[in-house]
Amino acid sequence: MRHYRGVSLRFLKRQRLLTVLTVIAIALSVALVSVLAILSDALKQSQIIQAETLLGQQHVHFKGLTPEQLETLRADGRIQRMGFSKVVGSTDIPDENFPINLEEQNIDAIELLGFQLLQGRYPTAANEIMLDEQSLGYLGVSFTEDTQITLPVAINLMQEDGSFTPAGIEEKLFTLTGVAKNHPATVGGRYGVGCVGPGSFPELPSRVGAFVRFTSGVDPVQAEEDLAAKLHLAEWQVDENSRLLSALGYEGRESEASGIGGLGFSGIIVGGLILLAACLVIYNIFQVSVVQRTRQFGTLRAIGATPAQIRKLVVLEALLLCAFGIPLGLLLGILSSRGVVSSVGSLINPEVLGVSSLDEAVEVVRGSVRIPWRQLAGAAGLGLAATLLSAWLPARMASRVPPVTAITGLVGSGVTRTRPSRRRRPARHILWQTARLNLSRNRGRTAVTVISLTMMVITYVTLQSFLQSFNMTEILADSMDSAYSLTTLEGLTDQDLAAVRAMPGVERVRTAMEAAQPYDIDAHKAAELQTDEASQAYSVEHTFEAIGYDDATLQLMLDEVGSSAPTLQQMREQPLALVWDKEVNYRFSPQWAPPAIGESLPFLEHSFQIAGTVDNIAIHRYATQLGYTLLMHEDQLRKLLPAAAVNYADIFLNPSITSEQDQKIHQMLEQIASNTAGCTLSTFEDTKADLEKSLNAIKGLGYGMILLVSLIGSLNIINTTVTSLHARRSELGTLRAIGMSSAQLNGMVILESLQYGLRALLFGLPLGMICSALVMSSNDQVESWQPPIGPLFMASLFALLLCLLAAWPPVASMKKMNIVESIGRVD
Repeated sequence: MRHYRGVSLRFLKRQRLLTVLTVIAIALSVALVSVLAILSDALKQSQIIQAETLLGQQHVHFKGLTPEQLETLRADGRIQRMGFSKVVGSTDIPDENFPINLEEQNIDAIELLGFQLLQGRYPTAANEIMLDEQSLGYLGVSFTEDTQITLPVAINLMQEDGSFTPAGIEEKLFTLTGVAKNHPATVGGRYGVGCVGPGSFPELPSRVGAFVRFTSGVDPVQAEEDLAAKLHLAEWQVDENSRLLSALGYEGRESEASGIGGLGFSGIIVGGLILLAACLVIYNIFQVSVVQRTRQFGTLRAIGATPAQIRKLVVLEALLLCAFGIPLGLLLGILSSRGVVSSVGSLINPEVLGVSSLDEAVEVVRGSVRIPWRQLAGAAGLGLAATLLSAWLPARMASRVPPVTAITGLVGSGVTRTRPSRRRRPARHILWQTARLNLSRNRGRTAVTVISLTMMVITYVTLQSFLQSFNMTEILADSMDSAYSLTTLEGLTDQDLAAVRAMPGVERVRTAMEAAQPYDIDAHKAAELQTDEASQAYSVEHTFEAIGYDDATLQLMLDEVGSSAPTLQQMREQPLALVWDKEVNYRFSPQWAPPAIGESLPFLEHSFQIAGTVDNIAIHRYATQLGYTLLMHEDQLRKLLPAAAVNYADIFLNPSITSEQDQKIHQMLEQIASNTAGCTLSTFEDTKADLEKSLNAIKGLGYGMILLVSLIGSLNIINTTVTSLHARRSELGTLRAIGMSSAQLNGMVILESLQYGLRALLFGLPLGMICSALVMSSNDQVESWQPPIGPLFMASLFALLLCLLAAWPPVASMKKMNIVESIGRVD
């Protein structure tokens, strides 16, 4: 036993089928873990990159710092980089209602905030300025080096409590040094940004803001809390970059749900299940291999091998298999990672990554793919540990084979105590009973095979029912019932809407307008609220907005309210309103509840009686505002605000519209969007294409998971059937010798395989139905859940067919088996 490697290699070469099956199982498990590791790393990196792009690289923004506090920050060794800024004020462009917010910032602050310089350079001296693209467009200025522009700046002075006091308007001459790329938030919020050089406004207070990024290895949340306590800062003075902290894995004061953590948790569960299935396959293969070579192990024991040496022999076989399977699995994982990452990227809400479309989300995630060698090393280690763990029990069994086994040739013999049956029954269905007893002879191997097939059935039923729950027609009807949509903050003119309605091919136009009641910040301060929770609850109770709808849209909402709803005519003529029962209010004020029917709410010094509550507002907005949202007829809103204009318009087309008419409508809407400030045109086809991509990605991942689990289950049943028959050649030859025909022998083998499938279905079908109901409940479709008859039938058919196919190789080999040779065969 000096050369274990040579003995192990000879064993593996002789058992080529077992060797190939084991390498495949190891490679599949390592490939899966590798893909999950690469996917997790790519998602995390994409979140970090997008958080830094959208909100900056700083971990925290300290506001209103005195010179003494600033010096304390400079001396802190945990800070890697720090930028400084002062709020200056704003400048308004006449007749455009487009403000440009101005701040004094040094280069560190500009770079930490993520400004992308398109032309020129950053401002470094007094009276130098950098503007974004849209601000230059509204100003009508094209960039050239050292361009001079004069802006009327409304200066705001920061007070000790963080509020700002107007300090008049100053005409200021600036030198334009650079142009920055537009930021999605400023485009959506319809405002511009300008960075002026330090010292441009010496009359500003000495208080400054500091954008702080901590060094690598420092807990930014803990460092932020330490500095806030050390500097005695109020809560309003600490503004953490919650999205970046969340992407880095830290939980700050205002942690955001990433929208990806659920994917990671699901990946861990699925990966764990498939890794468990792979372990079952590996264990089963080694267990069968040990049983098949019992005489060989007994012979080794008889010539002096110790139990430790036998265990070492089996473990060395596992290591040799890992030497082939693990690199193959890592290679498969790396090659398939980009496709999997792209599919998962299309499942993520684009807003989580700060982009506006699924294509952009996919590109962001794909661009973040790298080879995380540390995680891949962990995947290799996990595969190695799983293989060694799976081989350990068979190794112990091999080490306990007595030497007498090699001499007597009686494998697995022993004294068996039997209890006489109290009832004597005639033997019926002898082949079925023989097959059942054969499965009972090795309960461990039978249990492993049945568990593997059961997992395959559960996965198939669960994923199939989940995929079938995605009804494209219902999704389109609920969220994309119009062909085009126009959204603008400034409002659409009646002339434009009339022109759209008059276009051939337009069936109808659905409109909505919105208005907000100014928030009384003085009353909020006078309330002297002591905690953030109390301040947020106060904001919810004292914030009001209203949305006015046309007849058709409001009627749909009244239908949702039910029989207690007023008529459309009453909503048009009386001060009645519905209220939106929105989730965001509960998060910031757990005690909040929508007003009851019959109560009154104030809006713009008028009182509106509540006629019901609804769960949606039939329009899509960039953000949801806290507080009460009153939904009323547009005539009621125009009584309050005669100048109110339509902010949302959904255009419905006739089913018989021609492509030429559709093209003309699209051109008109594009022209309206370009001529209306801050207007966005959304098309049905683009959204439908994005949705189809997302659904196809879900189905692709689901069917891929079904295929992977089915492959592992197939390996197990094929391995069990083939190796079991191979190990029982002498027994089968004896049965042939005492008179069992070839047809009976083949029937017994087929029935053995079918019993594996039937036992798996006995457990897998009920568990699959339970998992299907759980998945549907998590998808908010538990009320519409029905037993997945189709998936249950297909799972049963597939499992039984797989068992029959697994019985075909041993049946074919038994036809060539010579009775005399099989009885005397020694492996």
